Amino acid sequence: MVEVEICIDCTEEEAALANASAALEGGAHRIECCSHMDVGGLTVAPSILAQIKSLVGSKVEVLAMVRPHEGGFHYALPEKHLIIEQAEAAVDAGADGIVFGALSGASIDHLLVSHLMHLAETEGIQTTFHRAFDVLTDPDQAAQELSELGVDRILTAGASWESGDSAANSLHRLSHYIGTAHDIEWVIGGGVSPSNVNQILASLPAGNVSMHAYSSLMVEGRTNSKLVAQFVREVASY
Repeated sequence: MVEVEICIDCTEEEAALANASAALEGGAHRIECCSHMDVGGLTVAPSILAQIKSLVGSKVEVLAMVRPHEGGFHYALPEKHLIIEQAEAAVDAGADGIVFGALSGASIDHLLVSHLMHLAETEGIQTTFHRAFDVLTDPDQAAQELSELGVDRILTAGASWESGDSAANSLHRLSHYIGTAHDIEWVIGGGVSPSNVNQILASLPAGNVSMHAYSSLMVEGRTNSKLVAQFVREVASY
């Protein structure tokens, strides 16, 4: 079964709970909780995260973004310590998983990712390396390294982060990823919507994938349960 992951904006408490409720009502399997989506998504306040987890219980998995500031994905030592602290706070708030991405030069930041993986393994939570992956110059090598480190999932559009291109226009590269890295789950996001998700899935090889959507499931700035349900149905019909 191809699972559905819905990204929701959790900047403000009231909107965050409404968005989480819509994702739950629409049948999402996972919720990725981010604040400040206008800058690509940042760390969510633990108090909001705890309320979301209380709302959805075990019906939906709650994944917490851990990203302390906008801009790139290279972090100074104090920021790395902050990322670890924010990840620990997310776990304490009840998150089922953490979403992160950190680079060192043109490669992944092995040391920081290793620290986060140690936390995840100790606490028994899931891990996703976010679209910092789409910044890397050698994604094949990075996917292998992330797999060896034990990362569960990689979120990607199959296109460079800077290009702003969509998953629907990056099917060749996505197919390559899926075909060469079988032991990691590929979370396909970036312009994915109810109107194109079935076609995207039909164009990809069978593999360990899930589908991720955000803005295409919103009405007037809020996650819409009917659009989530439509998205879930389209994925299920594949």
